[in-house]
Amino acid sequence: MIAGLIAIPFLINKLGEESFGLLILFWSTISYITMLDFGLNRAATKYFAQNIGMLKESENLSLLMTSIVFVLLVGILAGSVLFLGSDLLVNKIFSEDSSLKLLANNCFKLISFYSPVLLLIPTISAFLRSYQNFKWLSIVTSINGILNYVIPVFAVIWSLSLFDIIKALLIVKVLILLALIGGSANFINVSKFSTEKLNLIQNMRKLIKFGGWVSVSNFLTPLFEYSDRFIIATYLTVSAVAIYGTPLEIVLKVGMIAVAISGVIFAAISNSIEHDFVKTEKIINKGLSATTLLSYPIIITLTLFANEGLTWWVGEGISAEGALVLQIVALGVLFRCSTNLSIAYLHSVDKPEITAKTHLVEFVLYILSLVIMAKFFGLYGVAIAHSGRLILDNILMSYFAQKNSKEMNLDFIKNSKIIFMLTLTSIPAFLSISIIIKLIWWTFLAIAYLIYVYKNFKELNTLFQK
Repeated sequence: MIAGLIAIPFLINKLGEESFGLLILFWSTISYITMLDFGLNRAATKYFAQNIGMLKESENLSLLMTSIVFVLLVGILAGSVLFLGSDLLVNKIFSEDSSLKLLANNCFKLISFYSPVLLLIPTISAFLRSYQNFKWLSIVTSINGILNYVIPVFAVIWSLSLFDIIKALLIVKVLILLALIGGSANFINVSKFSTEKLNLIQNMRKLIKFGGWVSVSNFLTPLFEYSDRFIIATYLTVSAVAIYGTPLEIVLKVGMIAVAISGVIFAAISNSIEHDFVKTEKIINKGLSATTLLSYPIIITLTLFANEGLTWWVGEGISAEGALVLQIVALGVLFRCSTNLSIAYLHSVDKPEITAKTHLVEFVLYILSLVIMAKFFGLYGVAIAHSGRLILDNILMSYFAQKNSKEMNLDFIKNSKIIFMLTLTSIPAFLSISIIIKLIWWTFLAIAYLIYVYKNFKELNTLFQK
């Protein structure tokens, strides 16, 4: 996040809004492909963790090899689709006389060749997460995130083209993959591996059986994440993508807190759900509390000082429209943070069909709302559609997770109610009041928050350490 705060204003100033908007589309495409695993990595994490808990670690190497074969095939397929469809995509986004058409087409085609590498990254990450090697995973992930911004900055300083930037970013992805593989070596005894023990077909059936419904959600999730940028580029302008995407680059990073926590919790409860309800209940409820407590201070600060913060950060050109976009989406992101845990729980209790069917309905409504809101209300309409989908998803997933809580006393719905109450504290952000009043209100909220943390210090300290 810090790297983005420093790099984005510089990139906007040097590249211009249209070229920076195009860079956002390339970032989005790379991220989309990385997430396009058809549910396999969630399934692999579940079975890796279960094998560890049942003392069957010897089966994990065979399962890992099967996962690698599968994602390589998916990567080749995804890359082929992007390569063949890049002309259509570019023609849809750009006008006939746009000077960026050829550049965009070449960049999309370049990304398509690296698709298998992009898909292998989350597969190896799932393996590391199952063995709770979070330290190495965090280091590599952090470096990846930092270089995602640092490389374009140096490329601009050296007067390189957008094509060169994308090439450098993709080479970094190869290095990140190699680093993750190196971190996995400690958990793999290659000397015991043989083709006779691969069980490719058996493992594939096992992964697909669980991952079939998960694949629907995993296919739709990146569409939920990035389709708004492409809708804006299609129905508005590429420059508008920069105005919309710049504040989102920061506020959506807050959601990474929940992604990290839910990844840890999914691996943990996949290990305990079958034999220890008390432990599972404690893990989930503490995870919900941790996610909300860590996310709320950041979200409320971004919401209250969106206009002042964006003006200081990237100037009035983007803050004029981007501030309200940030405020609207930030409220949805606060709800989204606990949604990740609801989905992780439903997957751990073998109910992936619930999330898949729900997301299918949501996706149809979401795309329709994006197009309609973009046409009639511009960027603000897209932001409302984005945030509204996140809130709806939280309500539905919390309800279904609570309904399938078995004999446990889980806090999914309770946490959603708490988040709703917390969003009411952001109302002053949408009123025409002075920054002095905002500061007084923020100080009041900060004191209340610190008092709560102080009174619950021991429990929260243990929670955050975990």
